[in-house]
Amino acid sequence: MSTVSSHEVRVPQKNYYKILGVDANSSSKEIKSAYIRLAKIFHPDAHRATPEAKKHFQDIAEAYEVLSDLRKRRIYDRFGVVNRKILDVKKSVSTNEYFKELVKRQNVIEKIVAHLTFLQAIRGGDQVVKLNLETPCKNCEGVRKAKQLLEKCKCCDGRGTVIVQKNVTVTIPENLKPGQTVDIPSPVDPMKTLRISFNVNTSTDFRQEGLNIHSNLVISLSQALLGDNVPIRGVYRDHKLRIPPGIQSHTILKLPGRGIRKTPSGHEIGDHFVTVIVVIPRKLTKAQLEIIREFAKTETGPKKDN
Repeated sequence: MSTVSSHEVRVPQKNYYKILGVDANSSSKEIKSAYIRLAKIFHPDAHRATPEAKKHFQDIAEAYEVLSDLRKRRIYDRFGVVNRKILDVKKSVSTNEYFKELVKRQNVIEKIVAHLTFLQAIRGGDQVVKLNLETPCKNCEGVRKAKQLLEKCKCCDGRGTVIVQKNVTVTIPENLKPGQTVDIPSPVDPMKTLRISFNVNTSTDFRQEGLNIHSNLVISLSQALLGDNVPIRGVYRDHKLRIPPGIQSHTILKLPGRGIRKTPSGHEIGDHFVTVIVVIPRKLTKAQLEIIREFAKTETGPKKDN
């Protein structure tokens, strides 16, 4: 069992970049790759746990622990040292335990909530979503104190981070359900994974029943009497809908196979049901009234009450 004590210390200046064999402009991905490569080479188990191997491995782990954390790296780059809570590893500590604990701390999952429109959730694919992300404060560079280091930073209230809204492209699975999650690498901290839980906004144009879709179509009196071919918005693309002459208001027309795909292959797909609503004009011009009166003289249908 390892003996670990945690306390605030000022770590003596070390060239962490040199230890990992990278330069100060290296990306987080390059730093991680260098760490994994060196950790495999200098892991004490590969050197029969010699004191030299153990010490070198711990230097590598310490360098990675600082450089893989954006806030700690900013502090180190600025001052050459870092005030942080470190693991004071005793001789009895298993290097395997130390290695596992360090890797565990890098696999941080940050849970956030985002919103999608109804069609974004149905269609899936690459969608641009707005995310509120925790990012290092630019004013104090994540140090949490003002640049003169006398008082806490007023921009972040001493937290070292601020919430920034960013537009991020996320690959969404088709037919995403409310509350479903998607994991992506954090765009502001490569060592973090964002677990995004999605809320799906209610559509004012569509109503879903299983794989079937329902929508309304408003047409004019002349279209209802004469018939027409009209464009109608679908969940994946627009369609042409044939309106038969003499259609009655609130008639439901069916577009077979124009509903929601169960899978991207489209082997199972629902239908699109369209409720046609005929709008009767409230006001007519004199010419229109003349035409309607002439029509009424020859109109057949329910008899008028005398």
